[in-house]
Amino acid sequence: MKNFLYKGDIHIHPNFLSDDIYKDVLKKLNKLKWNETYQPNGGVFTKNNSSSYGNRYQACPTYEYLFKYHQNYIQEKFEKLLGEKIIEYKCIARKIITEELKKSQCKGRYGFIHRDIEDKYLNAPVFASVMYFDQSFDGGTVFFENRWEQTPDINISAYPNRLILYYGGRWHAPAFDHTYKERKTLSFFLRLAN
Repeated sequence: MKNFLYKGDIHIHPNFLSDDIYKDVLKKLNKLKWNETYQPNGGVFTKNNSSSYGNRYQACPTYEYLFKYHQNYIQEKFEKLLGEKIIEYKCIARKIITEELKKSQCKGRYGFIHRDIEDKYLNAPVFASVMYFDQSFDGGTVFFENRWEQTPDINISAYPNRLILYYGGRWHAPAFDHTYKERKTLSFFLRLAN
């Protein structure tokens, strides 16, 4: 599967977590003490923040939490799916509040078009994944062939417990449904051994 993902495929996995784990994760998300931040805010596996803004509304205002809950279970699921050992795993819970979004530079339907890895790591075996908690045709993730496109090539709508998996070098952006008060997702970043 990973070879197809490198070439641009996107894997859609409904019901990624078992029902009991999904419900448990959802309960945990509702109790988190979120950290106020913004996106984009640097590379996934880098320690330095490579982007800076005058304030978080000049970017996409978000709340994040490094989410380690059920990590072993989730990482094993990814390893079975990819058929390879993961040497670095990161899961970030994200929350975006629609009223804050409307005040920001990302007030339209799509967030910033970006890749999840820096240019110098484009050949690295890094994959990204998003899991949703809402059902929305307008919300989800959109994909582009290059960063200069105004209209996405592919739109994958949000659906509870649906996971999408793609190569970290693929251009994409979050799609926002402004009828929701907030958007919560889990974003996974995976570096493989080979």
